[in-house]
Amino acid sequence: MLRRFGAGVLGVGAGAAGIEAARFACFDKSEQHTLSTALTQFCLFDALRIGSWFARRRHDADCANFPEVQAELLRSRLAANRDTVYGREHNFQTIMGSNDVVDAYRSSHPLTRPDHYQSYVAQILAGDEAVLNAEAETMLAATSGTSGQRNILPYTPTMGRTFFSKGIIVIFDTLLQACPAAFGLQKTCKLAFEPVFEVSPGGLRIGPNSSGPREGKSFQRLLPLYSTPAAGYAIPNDEYAALYVHALFALRDRNLGIIEANFVSLPARLLRLIHRDGDALADDLAGGELGQAVANRLPPTTVSALNEALGGPQPQRAAEVRSAIGEGRHGLARRLWPKLRLFNANGTGAFATYAAKLRAAEGEGVPVISTLLAASEGLIGVSLSGGVNGNPPGPSVDGHATYCLVPGAMFFEFLPVVPAEDPVAHRDHVVGGGGASGGGGPGGGAGGGASAGSVDDGGSGGSGGGVSGGDSSRYDGTLL
Repeated sequence: MLRRFGAGVLGVGAGAAGIEAARFACFDKSEQHTLSTALTQFCLFDALRIGSWFARRRHDADCANFPEVQAELLRSRLAANRDTVYGREHNFQTIMGSNDVVDAYRSSHPLTRPDHYQSYVAQILAGDEAVLNAEAETMLAATSGTSGQRNILPYTPTMGRTFFSKGIIVIFDTLLQACPAAFGLQKTCKLAFEPVFEVSPGGLRIGPNSSGPREGKSFQRLLPLYSTPAAGYAIPNDEYAALYVHALFALRDRNLGIIEANFVSLPARLLRLIHRDGDALADDLAGGELGQAVANRLPPTTVSALNEALGGPQPQRAAEVRSAIGEGRHGLARRLWPKLRLFNANGTGAFATYAAKLRAAEGEGVPVISTLLAASEGLIGVSLSGGVNGNPPGPSVDGHATYCLVPGAMFFEFLPVVPAEDPVAHRDHVVGGGGASGGGGPGGGAGGGASAGSVDDGGSGGSGGGVSGGDSSRYDGTLL
């Protein structure tokens, strides 16, 4: 009896292993994968498929109970930060004890702008603790300042976990439905750069908080999925050299699957560089080492690591690259990488122009998929696919997207779009007039919600106001 049972278990196990082996064999694979890195990607993507299925359903359940989830989020943030300097000064203890915590918060805490938090941020810069967040900050995120004054925002580990669990995992489900073929065993050209940080008097780093090499071990674990080796992500203060290296290693792999960046302007720049510097890139591929023009800009140890990663001359691939570039700009990406699935980059708002130009020239025929609406202040919205009766419709191939607010990420307050000279009170307005404006202290860290209207620089505004501005005409996405 036991022998028959054991044989049955072994049979089922062997059958399951056979199915997995067949799945592994049928996927398109990167030419640069080893068996080990291909298996790593296979297992990671299977885990993400399962995780994203559950994450999407948690997100949908939160959306179905939006007011309750928002109230609980607000109460939990107030409770967590009630003993901070800011929490004591603004009576978080009293507010969180109210039966209607949202009404109590809105009644007692004003809408804020970045300057409201400057004195508190100054204390954090000096090294003071528990000023805006009870949880210790790991860095201070600096907005780019493209649409206004640069602002500095406290950043904690919880914010990073929220972005991953309620954003990245959810949009993996979106991408699976929008382009299932993208999740085989092809590599991704992830366009990220080594950031340059300042250091505060209190010892905290000040700089961008977008995903990239600064994430240390978590980023290193994903390197088998990327075409660029570790040394290519460690080039500081020279964006041209770094972009050239990304281009060179992307070109090595004829079966590249995805080009990924925060914003679609970067893939456009990558392809313009390839078109302009194609002869040099082809020479480097043919010779199997980085050309002197770029090598002279980098430390010798970096050059040595990159040359080792190139793995020797690739004259046949170099000839293919020359031929593809010789046919002109239009359709260049598809000629270089016949199985390129998509550009995973935000093409909404101010970046819609870049998306249109990319798809009309070098990126012709390759979808641009926008998945996240986020800023330095935190996660705002996610693009979804597979809703009831096609609603939400999912991201379109031209970069347009309908974003759904993430109820468990930040606390939102809704304001109508009005002329700047006509200020309005923040209470009792009907949802739907425009963006969401931050409510202050316990929202996305130091701040509150977000305004959908000003995401053109990937994060501007202040600690308390989410993304500044409320004119929803400034972005091409739609908020549900």
